[in-house]
Amino acid sequence: MIYPFRLFIFLILSALVFLSGAFPWPFLGFGLAVLLYLMFILESPLPRALWVGGAIGVLFDAYSALPFGTHLAIFAGLAFFGFAAKWFLSRRYFWGDTVFIGGGIVLGILALAAASWFAAGRETASLIYLLPRVFAAAVFLALVSAAFSWLGYRRQNPHGEFYVV
Repeated sequence: MIYPFRLFIFLILSALVFLSGAFPWPFLGFGLAVLLYLMFILESPLPRALWVGGAIGVLFDAYSALPFGTHLAIFAGLAFFGFAAKWFLSRRYFWGDTVFIGGGIVLGILALAAASWFAAGRETASLIYLLPRVFAAAVFLALVSAAFSWLGYRRQNPHGEFYVV
């Protein structure tokens, strides 16, 4: 279990690093913030998740060239997605968390790509440019989220070997 305050600090730091332009691939930088936000949702109640998502969404909206409120709507939608997934998964386990975080990353990145595509005038060339980058970022971050989930769920047996609950 990772404490929500630590996740909040890492979420803010990842958002600021993304906004500073340190990530050469925007979908990967945005996806990292989405990954940490989804991990924060797993440990927090809905009102706290909505407040933090709203703050991060407004921070991204202040920087982005997309219409104001786009990132806010994405993070609010992810908060409701997380609340519904937590309600559906009454007991947390490794594969449930991994699928939830991986699916949330795909939803968040696809929502950002769709907003970017509409802002670019729905040109086919922009869609051809966006799809491989969206797919690569989603696959990479899904693997990273599986690794984070595995680290959170691994236990040590009496013989010193690790296993996942």
